[in-house]
Amino acid sequence: MSISFEKEWFSTTETAEILGVSYTSVINFLNNRNSLLCIINKSEYKKEKGKYLLHRDYINRCQRKEWFTVSEVSELLKKSESWVYYQFYNGKIPKNAYNTENKLLIHTSYINEQKRYFNGLDEKYFTYEESSRILG
Repeated sequence: MSISFEKEWFSTTETAEILGVSYTSVINFLNNRNSLLCIINKSEYKKEKGKYLLHRDYINRCQRKEWFTVSEVSELLKKSESWVYYQFYNGKIPKNAYNTENKLLIHTSYINEQKRYFNGLDEKYFTYEESSRILG
């Protein structure tokens, strides 16, 4: 979803607020232009008076979020953060589905895969209460 912005260039602070990330994350994206999170093209940033400015096209592109923090993943999957870390440390998350540049980030493909899996469990299995009611 692309949002229409009135102005063309945004400060790093404004960009952080719009994207819902920290200021240091935006600076990190600028310093590591090959970051997996949201690659910044040369035409999407500039430096004026010693401060970086980011173009609205970059912000629109980054709003299609692909990487999530552990707390966001636990909220989306309705699992605990320790469960997510357990999956990571025991190799249950494929190597292409996570990124550890500064902190653990999980790709949306893994989240979608897990949602399908848990939805499949809901359809195929009964809860303890359901089975006791059915069996009497």
